[in-house]
Amino acid sequence: MLIESHRSLGEPDKAAAIFQKRYDALEKGAEANLQELIGGVVQPMFALLVEAGKKSEAKALLEKAKEDLAAHPQAGQINQFFDGLAGELSAPSKGDVMEIAFTAIDGTEVDLSKMKDKVVLVDFWATWCGPCVGEMPNVIATYEQYHEKGFEVIGISLDQDRGA
Repeated sequence: MLIESHRSLGEPDKAAAIFQKRYDALEKGAEANLQELIGGVVQPMFALLVEAGKKSEAKALLEKAKEDLAAHPQAGQINQFFDGLAGELSAPSKGDVMEIAFTAIDGTEVDLSKMKDKVVLVDFWATWCGPCVGEMPNVIATYEQYHEKGFEVIGISLDQDRGA
């Protein structure tokens, strides 16, 4: 409950410190209670660190947990689970700048990383997607309302036919 309070107040370091104390207090190795250690500490602490943009700390947590559980009879399955979590580290997270660069239909070069001081909606759509086309008037209205304040829209069509 205290962890969730710190999390909701935007205090991930305080929440992580509580998780770390729990982790340190739990038994590791062959006798570790996996549900308590992984489900109760490692997995939620990993999610907290990733959410806070602390990917290097999240990676270090998984490496430490792998090391601490190397003697466990289920070490192979544990490592597979941790490898799956580690795969999430390559996904963009809060505060990351997506690296998208392309040439627009009109020949203009677009580089999302150069739009750092703007709020950018990257809208993936297609002419065959009814909800996408139906949402277009709302996207245009929002753009017109907030463009002067730094809002941009980059529409990326998933159509195979360039003429669609």
